[in-house]
Amino acid sequence: AIIKKAAMEAYYFLFNKEYVRPGDGKRFDVRDELRRLLLKDLTQLQEKAAKVVIISHSMGTMVAYDVLRNCPECPPVDTLITLGSPLGIREVQQELIARGNRQVDFPADKLEHWINIYDPLDPICGADPRFANDYLSVGGKAVGDIKESNWGKWRHTITHYLAGAQL
Repeated sequence: AIIKKAAMEAYYFLFNKEYVRPGDGKRFDVRDELRRLLLKDLTQLQEKAAKVVIISHSMGTMVAYDVLRNCPECPPVDTLITLGSPLGIREVQQELIARGNRQVDFPADKLEHWINIYDPLDPICGADPRFANDYLSVGGKAVGDIKESNWGKWRHTITHYLAGAQL
């Protein structure tokens, strides 16, 4: 049930499907709305901070990468840290490729550093947890992959990544 729910959320995001919010019936296209919200936050942070760091987990890593790579209005970000990310999955990558490119790449125009922390036994990222071999380096900038062995039955939980020695 958890995997089905996670996959449905990814589907709605990747294909920009319309979602109707229960309760108030507000309608929005998921990818457009998540982009808008992250861009709004990044713009506000840029005005207040010398450096902006994004720490994202699971589906949030897809949103962060998409905004950094595919939204020209995105302000600069110093560091992206991805935890338990599905960005290694080819089907996800295919929907996030920048227009005119053949392959996903490092969003060098907007990002200085990208650190990907993964557990090879995490069911969300375990099929392809390392990104350095998938995302082309640009201008000498490349993804740094770091292995973090979590614990317990559900190794995808963000609390395990946040409590890990590598982060």
